[in-house]
Amino acid sequence: MSTQHTDILCNEPGPAGRVTADAFATSALVFDQEGQPLAPCSAERAASLVQRGRAVLVSRNPLALRLTDLAATPSGIGGSAPTKRRRKKDKRIEQLKRRDGVDCFYCGRPLLDDFTIEHLLSQADGGNDKFANLAIVHQKCNHAAAHLPIVEKVKLRERLRILPTLSGIQ
Repeated sequence: MSTQHTDILCNEPGPAGRVTADAFATSALVFDQEGQPLAPCSAERAASLVQRGRAVLVSRNPLALRLTDLAATPSGIGGSAPTKRRRKKDKRIEQLKRRDGVDCFYCGRPLLDDFTIEHLLSQADGGNDKFANLAIVHQKCNHAAAHLPIVEKVKLRERLRILPTLSGIQ
């Protein structure tokens, strides 16, 4: 470990509220914004993340930090930068949103963070990953559709979209 003295702010009381990188253990525990554990990183990397405002120091012993920015998850923290597969999925989601809008295919309500890609004709029934066979839906709606045949999925969509109209909720 280097003897570099990088001062970083600390959320815990201590001498001047600062600690140096060489005072850290050899690695730091890293947590995402929701508190889920990620891969540990080096003390130098932890100091750099806190110094740049990408993370906050949660504790000194054991050394732990919480990321404040999703962009702060490069290689060595929480895995790696988005994989080719993840970039392809993100691109597919954006294409589906441009095609279908930002509402759930089934219920018609706005999509927030709880959405997934739905295969209209399930892969178990011979469906593929082609654009025409995909839609973005809420996780809850996806579970409701489960492995229904495509005709039943269309009926489910009609039921879910008519329910708010009947009850006066939009």
